[in-house]
Amino acid sequence: GLVVLDKETNIRSINAAAMRIFGADAACVGGSFFQVQRSNKLRQALNDALDRGHGSARLELEGRFYRFDMSSIQSDGKQLGAVILAVDVTESQNAEQMRREFSANVSHELKTPLTSISGFAELMESGMASSAEDIQMFSGLIRKESSRLLSLIDDIIRLSRIETATDLLQEEVELFSLAQEQCEHLLPAAAKKQIQVFCEGENCCVRGNRTMLSEVLYNLCENAVKYNKNEGAVHVSVRREGNHAVVSFKDTGIGIPKEHHDRIFERFYRVDKSRSKETGGTGLGLSIVKHIVQAHGGYLTLESEVGQGSCFCAVFPLSTEERT
Repeated sequence: GLVVLDKETNIRSINAAAMRIFGADAACVGGSFFQVQRSNKLRQALNDALDRGHGSARLELEGRFYRFDMSSIQSDGKQLGAVILAVDVTESQNAEQMRREFSANVSHELKTPLTSISGFAELMESGMASSAEDIQMFSGLIRKESSRLLSLIDDIIRLSRIETATDLLQEEVELFSLAQEQCEHLLPAAAKKQIQVFCEGENCCVRGNRTMLSEVLYNLCENAVKYNKNEGAVHVSVRREGNHAVVSFKDTGIGIPKEHHDRIFERFYRVDKSRSKETGGTGLGLSIVKHIVQAHGGYLTLESEVGQGSCFCAVFPLSTEERT
């Protein structure tokens, strides 16, 4: 957005982008800028520009974030007015916020198992755990926390590789047979909770990386088992919808409250932190799934109600040969 003001801060010119930003129209030309936007931050920045040649401010307007750069207009040492340049920085601000949150979360997630490992090792070193039984128990706990730490690091590395990968679409992958394979791998875990797993559908080929697509299907099916009720069921379906392949995972589990739906695919986001500790996991599984699906040109959907179960769908574009 671009606004030109005279030395009395009246608007001499304003472009369409600036009118959208400020919610104004062409009738504002000739009037005071502060009738269009009364922000004290902008007033101070404009005063700085008129007094010292330049001013800047950041402001949120209608849910978007803008950076305002203001410069004075002078001729032969005389003050003629000022120019305001408004730039939408919403995406970069959100990205920066995500980076800060990710760094904080990684630090926290790494510190937890390391603190446990250090504490157990200290007990063994001090002789407080001297019996064979104690040493065996603490050694087991150290191994468990070390495995958790390695899993977390592996997931962080995997997520980083997915985000920077540029050539994933390497081969034709048939999703129905792939889904059947992943369901078979999870039958032992399902049997422990007396959960029935059903897989049905039709052959659908997509262009992609077989290993990564296997990870998507396994992760979503594993979650459907993990967060299900005893003696429940998981229904996996592979079908065509237009030029897309849709793989759905429907369970009869605990469900996800609607207020969490928009954030469920964020890194380290957990709906129920206490339950997450019981079921294990690093908190990166769904984020990895989301990035793999997006890297293959697809998207994810979620339908869920508390106590009624959940249905996750991974939607991929069919390969060129498969499209109608």
